[in-house]
This record gives sequence, structure tokens and C-alpha cells, in this order.
Amino acid sequence: MAGVTVGTGAFGMADWLRNGVTSDTADAVTNGYDTFKAFIKGQGGDYVLACTPATAAPSAAALAKAAISYTVDVTLSTADGEVHSWYSGPVKIAIADNDTPNATISPTAGAQYMTNGNLTVTVTLPKGTWTEGKAATLTVSDPDNTGFGGWTATDATFVATVAA
Repeated sequence: MAGVTVGTGAFGMADWLRNGVTSDTADAVTNGYDTFKAFIKGQGGDYVLACTPATAAPSAAALAKAAISYTVDVTLSTADGEVHSWYSGPVKIAIADNDTPNATISPTAGAQYMTNGNLTVTVTLPKGTWTEGKAATLTVSDPDNTGFGGWTATDATFVATVAA
């Protein structure tokens, strides 16, 4: 979990609160305000984890020839879709499948740190004989010890189901 930073979202929110404007972030006029809105909603427990994409359907024939990897964007947002860009902290990630060979994820399973409410996970289904209908599932959940400011979120998943 090296390389964790506060993130630009928290700095943008602080600039907006102090000066009414945000600097050094994308969309400098509204970023601090948008971050503040999400932060306030979060204080009331408005946390949603999401994986994009949520599904994939690699073919058994393609997997017999080569490994297939998917880049999954994990976000922590409000129910209205406002990213909690102020949040730079842990989430748990895990991979499970019901076939061999076994899928892998990078970064590795366990606690990993989001930056600005985002984390990128690579799910790899290795080359091999996969069975149609079997699946590899990435699960993202809130941290064990604290949740998000004491609040929890429903787990998010990415599911790669092997097609014919």
C-alpha cells in the first residue's frame, strides 16, 4: 500500500472552502464544490461502490489460445453518481472462480488503497481450458476495520462468465 497520497479531491475541496474556487484540478471552478457535496452526502452514509465494466463474456476458444485481461475501474460515489474524490483510503478486493486455471488480479487480493475515490484493478483469466458457464468474480468491499467514515457500502462485482 505504498505510494498513498491525500489526492487532489481533498485539496480541491479545501481550496473551495477557503477561497470559493479550486486550483490545480480538472474543472477548477466546480471540482471543490462537487467534492464538498459528495463529502457531505458521505457523512450521512451515502456510499456506493461500483465496478466498470460489471461483466464480460470471454470465449472458451479465445482462452484456449491466450490469456485475457480486463481493466476494471472501481469507484466510490454517492447514489447520484458523484465520486467521493476526497476519499483516499482502503477497500478490500478479492478474486474467486469456479474453474481451473485460476483467475488473478493486480493489485493483489486484500486491502488496497483508492486515490480520489478510484482504483484500477486488472483481472486476468489465464490461457487454458475453461468451461462454458464458469465464471471469475472480482469482489470489492468496504474496509474491515472502519468502513467509510464508519459507514458501509454494498459490495461491487465484476463477473467474467466464460461463453462458448
